[in-house]
Amino acid sequence: MKNLCLLALACAIATTACTPSSQRLPTDAQLTQLLHGERAAPNDPKAPIDRLALDCLRAWSGNAELMHDLSKALVDDAGRKDCRVRVDGFIKDATRNPDQVTFAEVSAEPAVRRVVELAREHAPPPPNVVTRPIASAPLPGSMSPPVQPAPSTVDLGVAGTDLQDAEDLCRKAQVAAGAADASAPVKGFAKFCGRSLTRLRTNMEMMKRNGADDERLRATSESARNLANNARAILGAGK
Repeated sequence: MKNLCLLALACAIATTACTPSSQRLPTDAQLTQLLHGERAAPNDPKAPIDRLALDCLRAWSGNAELMHDLSKALVDDAGRKDCRVRVDGFIKDATRNPDQVTFAEVSAEPAVRRVVELAREHAPPPPNVVTRPIASAPLPGSMSPPVQPAPSTVDLGVAGTDLQDAEDLCRKAQVAAGAADASAPVKGFAKFCGRSLTRLRTNMEMMKRNGADDERLRATSESARNLANNARAILGAGK
């Protein structure tokens, strides 16, 4: 009996020793080729990382630090399922993924952290000339460019109305922030609202293309409604 127990223990130890302690960590080149932006050259080692894919992988990482600024609609089960469609499409594309990196490998926390770093390293340099909302109102140094959503054929319904309202108020805040006597709250709001709304619109349009219904889009647009309410409060308080 004792010999049988020792034999079982030896087999267990041998099995553990032969089991990989961690998944394969894709290389920088593999991550860049897999996740490069749609307008980038496939073999460019410094290609920008696709922002939607990056946010999706952050949502799948399960790490609170990586997910801290993502919308609730993206990190819940339905949001993660919606966004994974895009990443799975990249993985199935042999030109992007000749080494057959798996979703489990690319969404593991170490890989996602590296993708975040690559996105930062590969980000294009800021333009030398900043477009101003109006000629007489210069933008503060780190303010987002004025919200100018690209023409879209995606009908977002009522959720799109919420988004458009927030975009209009963001533009007003950016113009107000250029005044010499603009308050700190107005300047602070104007710095981030443009990028936040551009990202939200992109996410919502992707969700719509993937079959999200009006109820789900409406839930996602809650952040736009909150932002619009904040803008009204800040602008209503004066410059």
